[in-house]
Amino acid sequence: MKPGICNLIARTALVLLLTTVPSILCQAQSTSGLNLPTSLWPEGIAWNQDIPTPKEYFGFDIGKRHLRHDQVVGYLKVLAEKSERLTTETYGNTQGGRPLLLLTITSNANRANLDQIRRDHHRLNSSSTSANVDIANMPVVMNMGYSVHGDESSAGNVAPLVAYFLAAGEGEFIEQILTNCIVLLDPCLNPDGFQRFSSWASEYQGLGTNADPAHIEHNQSWPPGRVNHYWFDLNRDWMPLTQLESQARMKWFHQWKPDVVLDFHEMGSNSTFFFQPGEPKRKHPLTPAENVTLTGRFAEYHARMLDSIGSVYFTQEVFDDFYMGKGSTYPDLHGAVGILFEQAGSRGRVQETSNGLLTFADTIKNQFAASRSSLQAAVDMRLDLLENKRRFYSKSADLAAEQSVRTHVFTAPGNHSRLQAFADILLRHDIDCYWPKEDLAFGDQTFGARDSLVVPADQADYLFLQSILEKRTEFEENVFYDVSAWTMPLAFGMKHQELSRVISRDQLEKARVGQKSPLEFAVSENDIAYLMDWRDDRAAYWVNRLLEREYLVKVAVQGLTVGSAESPVALAPGTCLVALGQQTKSQPQLMTMLQRASADGVRVVPVSAGLTPEGIDLG
Repeated sequence: MKPGICNLIARTALVLLLTTVPSILCQAQSTSGLNLPTSLWPEGIAWNQDIPTPKEYFGFDIGKRHLRHDQVVGYLKVLAEKSERLTTETYGNTQGGRPLLLLTITSNANRANLDQIRRDHHRLNSSSTSANVDIANMPVVMNMGYSVHGDESSAGNVAPLVAYFLAAGEGEFIEQILTNCIVLLDPCLNPDGFQRFSSWASEYQGLGTNADPAHIEHNQSWPPGRVNHYWFDLNRDWMPLTQLESQARMKWFHQWKPDVVLDFHEMGSNSTFFFQPGEPKRKHPLTPAENVTLTGRFAEYHARMLDSIGSVYFTQEVFDDFYMGKGSTYPDLHGAVGILFEQAGSRGRVQETSNGLLTFADTIKNQFAASRSSLQAAVDMRLDLLENKRRFYSKSADLAAEQSVRTHVFTAPGNHSRLQAFADILLRHDIDCYWPKEDLAFGDQTFGARDSLVVPADQADYLFLQSILEKRTEFEENVFYDVSAWTMPLAFGMKHQELSRVISRDQLEKARVGQKSPLEFAVSENDIAYLMDWRDDRAAYWVNRLLEREYLVKVAVQGLTVGSAESPVALAPGTCLVALGQQTKSQPQLMTMLQRASADGVRVVPVSAGLTPEGIDLG
């Protein structure tokens, strides 16, 4: 057959394919479309006509296509301009430069008294003040967090709808929510991943839809939208706080310490809808029983709401609560009720599943229903939730008082930077820690002032502190969804000493986030070299800076001692040598860099003789 005939047949087949397949695919789309938001509106709710609906702003209904992060931000800022109930705050920025937004939604009466409400609410966190707090008219604080995994997009796409519902809705139900709740709504915990997935889904969608699970629209490339800019899973970062997003979130979280934290996710397309409680035996032993009871009461509201719209769901299966560094578990050890929601994801506009066609709009419908049921539950359970917060911190104080361990001391000889990094994490978790003003001696134990970090056991968040320090190796249930625990002293490679005595605050200085502890060294005309102590984590940074500028740096593979017999300085293997006689680059610039390294906390030792009293010589 001639090539021209082959091409003609191929073109004819392509025309037939394009004129028949899209009509089938478009039919699947049209029969499952939802007129959002009105199709999901509860009875008795009207809305303020002066506030634009999502469709009026975006030009299409929520669920018709995947929103970009900038579209979500733009719409929420419009809502804040149009509605007195809602304000937006940029609490941080991602590595990709995208804003992290927090919406505060409540009644005008609550807003006029917001600072006092926050202070009174915070008093519930202290056993010394909680008994005096009147909760009769105190609103409950609810955090609603969406799309910590950026490709679980029904969560981030429903956030504008929930915000509109609360900003523009009118009726008794809305008034109950606004009066009884301070809603802290985070529309997207992972903007960079959310944007990455939105771009993928939009790039591969056509005029029609393709429900085939093998279609490229449903199979994103690496890195997926699940992770942030640095490919880190932010839902595993609530404990280590390695990422900008997590560090920024902790600031407002501990300013409020919410009573309820909702964590909206997606799971595999062939599933349905999950809400907690999870697998009964698979929870952290430190999680209070009252927490599980309250979660079960919330579940009754979710079940009724999902039954009313004909959605199927499951609970008490698959998912566990072992690791206290996820969005639905971290709150459980901070006097709150954390609740995980998992919606089967369409990963595009429509996908064929074992349960039939699953549309993007369908996934959003369930997320909106669970958001509504959670708000109703919070209103009805307000006093119980506030009383749970009060009891939690009272019991936590009692548990701390009963323990024989009164003080934790962490040591990392020669590595003050590592202790500071650990202190930063503790402080971001609202856990107090201290530097000794001078060396501490207890019997045959001595803790160097620069090499030790002191953490009193008597903390308001005592249980969370226990969860990151304990070495638990046995559990009632040994099947884990991901991880069981994370013992931070082991992760940091530090020594951990438990003391039965309280160290007086007079002997301690309170640590601060990002605190610098500079060192100094005296420069002499007789200096022939400088040794940099490799034990401090910041040493690697400064050695790299020296190498970038083409300074010659050598490494001691054995230990050595320099200085005089009266004042010897012992240095370990790994110590870095910068010999002045071997350098071809600017020595003034070298001295400036070494001084900056010292100001950064790295120990720099000047040497005036190549012959050492002990160990290897400089050559």
